[in-house]
Amino acid sequence: MPTHITEERFGHLRTTVQLQKGESKVALCRCFQSKNFPFCDGTHKNQPTNAGPVIVEVSMPEEKPKA
Repeated sequence: MPTHITEERFGHLRTTVQLQKGESKVALCRCFQSKNFPFCDGTHKNQPTNAGPVIVEVSMPEEKPKA
């Protein structure tokens, strides 16, 4: 599971999400109601808003053919 660190920098909160080896996708909460914030837990489905998660995907570089 991805991990996160939230820290104050220059008077503003900054959250850094780190994916573990082998992980390539994470869903981040945009409704601010998730009990697992900053990760999405689906709570937005019960909210009177159209906000859903932001999905972050890591593209793996294509392997170059060996000559």
